[in-house]
Amino acid sequence: MFNIPLYSLLMYSNNLSEENIYYIVKCLKNGVIAHLFLSENLEKVLDEKYDNIFKLALENNLLYVYENQTKFSDETAIIAEDGNIINEKLYKSICDDKNSQFNYEQYEIVTAKENMNYIVTSGAGTGKTTTMMNRLIFLKKTNPYFTFKKAALITFTNKASMEMRKKLVALLEKYYDVTKNSEYLDMMDEVVKCTITTIHEFSKRLINKFGKSINLNKEVKIRTFKFYRKKAITEGLDYLYKNHREIYETIKYYPIYDVEAKLLSIWKKLDNYSIDVNSTNYEVDFGTDDARFSKLVEIVLKKAQEYLENSKNYEFEIADLMKKLVYKELFYVAKGEYELIIVDEFQDSDNIQIDFVSNFCHITGANLLVVGDEKQSIYRFRGAEHSSFYRLKENLNSCNMNFKEFSMVRNYRTDANLLKEINDIFIKISENVDKFNYDESAYSLKNKDELSKIEYKTLIENTPEAAKFFQDILDSKEEKEAVAVLFRSNKDIKKFKNFCDKNSILCRVDVTGEFFRHEAVRDFYIMIRALVDSNSNNVMYSFIETPYINEKINKEKILRENSSEVNEYLKEMLKKEKWYEYQQKINNINILELIDEVIDALKPIKNYYVRELLKAKMNKDNYKKVAYAKTLEYKLNLEHLLFILRDNFSDNVSSIFEIEEFLKLKISTDNTVDARKLDAIYEKDFLQCLTVHKAKGMEYDYVIMPKLTNRFIISKSVDVILRSNRNKVNIGFKVKLGEDEYTNSYYSDYLKDEKSEIIGEEARILYVAMTRCKRKLFLNASGVIGTEGQNNWKSLIGGARTYV
Repeated sequence: MFNIPLYSLLMYSNNLSEENIYYIVKCLKNGVIAHLFLSENLEKVLDEKYDNIFKLALENNLLYVYENQTKFSDETAIIAEDGNIINEKLYKSICDDKNSQFNYEQYEIVTAKENMNYIVTSGAGTGKTTTMMNRLIFLKKTNPYFTFKKAALITFTNKASMEMRKKLVALLEKYYDVTKNSEYLDMMDEVVKCTITTIHEFSKRLINKFGKSINLNKEVKIRTFKFYRKKAITEGLDYLYKNHREIYETIKYYPIYDVEAKLLSIWKKLDNYSIDVNSTNYEVDFGTDDARFSKLVEIVLKKAQEYLENSKNYEFEIADLMKKLVYKELFYVAKGEYELIIVDEFQDSDNIQIDFVSNFCHITGANLLVVGDEKQSIYRFRGAEHSSFYRLKENLNSCNMNFKEFSMVRNYRTDANLLKEINDIFIKISENVDKFNYDESAYSLKNKDELSKIEYKTLIENTPEAAKFFQDILDSKEEKEAVAVLFRSNKDIKKFKNFCDKNSILCRVDVTGEFFRHEAVRDFYIMIRALVDSNSNNVMYSFIETPYINEKINKEKILRENSSEVNEYLKEMLKKEKWYEYQQKINNINILELIDEVIDALKPIKNYYVRELLKAKMNKDNYKKVAYAKTLEYKLNLEHLLFILRDNFSDNVSSIFEIEEFLKLKISTDNTVDARKLDAIYEKDFLQCLTVHKAKGMEYDYVIMPKLTNRFIISKSVDVILRSNRNKVNIGFKVKLGEDEYTNSYYSDYLKDEKSEIIGEEARILYVAMTRCKRKLFLNASGVIGTEGQNNWKSLIGGARTYV
């Protein structure tokens, strides 16, 4: 009888005996992942008494069976245990089989030796999250000294952090379901101690725990300093005026608000790249120009940064957290805190972050595992460069840190023939675009007998034909299938949402920070305005149009009659709903109670449903479903707004004017709160409309890209180009003030290369968009390419295809 491995077993058999089956069962009950390569069919040789354990293990991914394999051997053989290859010949034969369902790349990453640094290139849909989770469990099961507490998994977003933790717990639950061993319940409890967080939160934890080493003796708090930043720029300009009058002369004839706004834009770009203009760790060079505008920018920004720092007193901005990561003193005192650092979506790291993880692991002795894909590097505006893996390798080599590279190229998401067609496009794009690298190794075994392919459609904006296409997609898809409509910009999303609303097409928009622009919030604000002032014709007209009143206004009467007659007409409509009775109660009862009374009496949610029902009935058969889904979303957002108001206003001091001012400000400026979404059971009834950046990491059965003609390279009033090496950051810029344009020496030096970088990133964004699909990809074939070369997605695809 064979030994029981700790984590995984690879086994071949051309004649599975009772003894072999018993051994496999024993492995499964000990929580060992078994990969069985059989020359026969499992059902034919499996004893009925073992049916349940095999079925349970298969359902929970502890057992993988590869039947009807080529006869590799005449007898049963152990191929590998816990990553240790025992039968090299058998293992090589399996790995060389491109049609094998066994993913040896994933297996080797998960079971790699512990004391080494690993760089994993993981293409779209290749199962990187599963790989990272299994790696943690492998270390936990094979090293008695390893604990989740000693691991840090750094993700790109808070949402990704939460998903990772859930997936790790779900994976351990599967082990428990098969084994019923309480050790997996203990591991689930231990997951709480595992650091799974964003790079910014990880930085904050380090600073709060070890900040004394860099003279920070209190816990730091994170907040925005938007007001102080503007004031800091003003202080910088005042300093310039008093101490460098000859340089200030350059801008004295321009509006000061315009100068301040342009300088703030430059400063924001530097913060996106975690650049500290007053750093003592590296030099920041603003270049030169004949008008000495470069010197002006340098003096003002350095003085502004100094002023802002003096205003903070242990309060940080997000950008500050990254800037502190250049201080290696933090790392020396953090020795022993972590044994393993895993970085997900590594291609989205900026240079400061890359230097941080390599320096941190070098100094503390922690092992490093990074996972990512250069082809999905789409965050240059935040400082990420597609050369992140190259920089990391340079860092590791300079620190004499050994590392091994792996690639994951098997795609589990996209149908095989569709992926092949996508590959062909991007191989061709790679030949034509300097800053985009693509190889043809990605492959899929999914539905390889189906003739899936890209479909090119003529989708002219705002036409009945386009509306029919989108509605037909929703009507013809299976109930559990999801449809995404992907765009490059939020502006295009808003246009598309209006188009869908006009045609009663269910469309859910996923735009960050759009809660205070949601129609439920807008209607509520109009109602509050009507409580404040019911004499204004504009206010009354807008209010009557909302679901709170929901009356049909005679437009001809409004246009024909004079202002006072219109005023009387609108007031009569409000009197029917006893509106002025509510208005008289403003000073008599608490405003929050009055709001509840208005909503209970006027029933805006019910009225909204009736309105949407009538609108949908004109356009489609499933109008009840459409109206219900839209109303449910409206209700969710109205309820969330009421929660926010109750949370912000005391019962004793709140007034209608405070609430009106609060909402006015939030609607104008707040981009931090997301609109409430429907549960997943309803979401798939909608077109999921979002930007490519939002869709990153997601997958959909159908992906539609209706807008391929947005230009990449456009003229900007402020443009900043950064280039850096180990000890120096060079800043190139262009600033337009009035009719004048100021550029420094670095801007002209870097402009040609920057245009190549922009085109390369747009190719990567296009790649991310097209690889979200599982079954079908629809591209809009309408519109012109233009005469500017590679300056939109259609021109990139057109260079690789012949349809245009």
